[in-house]
Amino acid sequence: MPSHENSAEVVLALDVGGTYIKSALFCTGRMIRRLPLVPSRSDSGKAEIAAAIQAAIAQAGTFSRLAVSVPGPFDYQDGIFRMTHKFAAVNGGSFQELSGGVSGTFLHDADAFLLGELIHGAARGFQICGGVTLGTGLGSALAINGDLQNGSDGSPAEQVKLWNRPFRNGIGEDYVSSRSLLTRFPAESVKAIADEAKQGNETACAAWLDYGSALYELLAEWTKQLHPEVIVVGGKIANDLPLLGAIPAGLPIRQSLLGEDAALYGAYEAALREKDFSVPKDEEEEYLRRAILSLGSTIRLNHFFQKAERGSELTVGVFGGSITQGAACDELECCYHGILLQFLQSRFPQSRFTLVNAGIGATASNYGALRVERDLLSRRPDLVILEFAVNDFDTIRYAHTYEGVVRQILKRPTCALLLLFMMHNTTHNAQRFQSMIGRHYGLPMVSYRDALTPDLATGKILWEELSPDSVHPRSAAHTFAGKLLVGLLEQILSLPDHNAPTPPPPLPAPLPAPLFSADYESCFLAERETLVPRQFAGWERIPADKTHAGCWFSQSPGSSLVVEFKGVNLMFSYWGWKGNAGRVLVQVDEQAPVEIDSFFSGDWGGGKQFWQDIASSLSPGTHTLRVTLTHRKTQELGGNEFYVCAIGGIKGRS
Repeated sequence: MPSHENSAEVVLALDVGGTYIKSALFCTGRMIRRLPLVPSRSDSGKAEIAAAIQAAIAQAGTFSRLAVSVPGPFDYQDGIFRMTHKFAAVNGGSFQELSGGVSGTFLHDADAFLLGELIHGAARGFQICGGVTLGTGLGSALAINGDLQNGSDGSPAEQVKLWNRPFRNGIGEDYVSSRSLLTRFPAESVKAIADEAKQGNETACAAWLDYGSALYELLAEWTKQLHPEVIVVGGKIANDLPLLGAIPAGLPIRQSLLGEDAALYGAYEAALREKDFSVPKDEEEEYLRRAILSLGSTIRLNHFFQKAERGSELTVGVFGGSITQGAACDELECCYHGILLQFLQSRFPQSRFTLVNAGIGATASNYGALRVERDLLSRRPDLVILEFAVNDFDTIRYAHTYEGVVRQILKRPTCALLLLFMMHNTTHNAQRFQSMIGRHYGLPMVSYRDALTPDLATGKILWEELSPDSVHPRSAAHTFAGKLLVGLLEQILSLPDHNAPTPPPPLPAPLPAPLFSADYESCFLAERETLVPRQFAGWERIPADKTHAGCWFSQSPGSSLVVEFKGVNLMFSYWGWKGNAGRVLVQVDEQAPVEIDSFFSGDWGGGKQFWQDIASSLSPGTHTLRVTLTHRKTQELGGNEFYVCAIGGIKGRS
């Protein structure tokens, strides 16, 4: 097998600062060489600044593309310096001119920091992510579903900026900056103040605590307005985060995992975003041939098409995880469901199509079976695309829950269903069992994995062209998946029986016997406002304006939460996270309790919602669940904080 690294592009990333230019070489999603720092004084002349940029580039040797993180004001589209407070000598000059003719991709340094942490660091797995850099100034950025929230000038949007936000008797940067620390405690440097504080100097300690108080107050206002799920804090001052005092409850702050490399990773990812994956026209037919696993029974789809041809109000539902939600896709119109909707609207202009996006990141079909009625079927979709191949494990357990989702959808006799199989960078997915279920029910099926795997194996296509991480497709790859779905529909539309009259509902015949299980055909779910304990002591519900809204929270060992439910099995949902995560004992009736440790040990993000099987084969009727917070602590961090998200399970046969 050819080496991807030999055939992949090598990208040089620069992080242009007022003191140094940092640089590194990247290939196939990882840093392959960190390069020496190049001194770069922002108050020097044009010739000196140009020499520093050229020196940083020259030491890299051979590379394919250049990506640059640079502070603003800056024209990020054309690469023009617009600064007057620093780099004033090159104001109005182009980066290409200063570099000796080398151009590149440009990204605001706060955006670069956040993008690096979003894809490779502490913000992985989150949908709404904030980034804050603490140093000479106060930088900030925000990303929603991987999309950086920028203004027309390419820098963070005005509502995202913290440095100039009105605050107390001035603006944010007056109170949260190196300058503000040096005003509180005159010294040669911020490091000197930190050293004094660590040695017990009360005045220095007070200066850091004052800084922390201002920072946390400012971030509390920011959080209330923008609702980030996580705020990643970086920069030199963030290295001394413990000096700033305890982080207030409700502020989802995480320290940077990438440190001073974050902006380099972000610049690299920005360069990759500009390189679109594409399939040559003459090869599209072959990709489609590999992708279509089955056309299935076309009765339901023909019924859908006939409604569309008559001119109707039709609803298209998509159900799955973060891929369906749109993570890492720049524009929702480029997502697979956006491409599908564009095709349908163009093919049937007399009809109106409405999209219901019921994708939720980091969820699988076990949660899907519990929520499909509430989140999707209650909207009465006419066509559904089901996507859980990435988040499900390829096991019988998940085959049961996936089949439950399928059967719930197919119980709607006029709803057509298509199965879509995406993949991890390992080419792993849950397609084996899911495709068996699809064939059992005669469903059309499209495999993104099968279309691309042969070319990934040979190195003709590189994973980083498809995705910025291990899972989520970039916009161009999302569009490709959408075109595969369109290709399947076009083949069905071309079949001779397409125009054959379809019988009135109910369509078609009653569901066949289950392939694996029909247990998850009827489920219950209690979460947020519907999770109402019979009694609780030492627990509180998280308010609607806070992170983890609707969850029940406790940090008091010995506290208990009692919930009654009706069902024959029980799944328990909690928030696992990298923090002061506690442990609980979960007990159903008089069964032996199950201990759950909520510390999240994964290598991405700050946390995720987990579902765990607690009890099965329960007798029909009402049962009691008791959740008790224990004194036991996770050794790594030693906390007792626990979040209960939901319960759910199988109702049982009526």
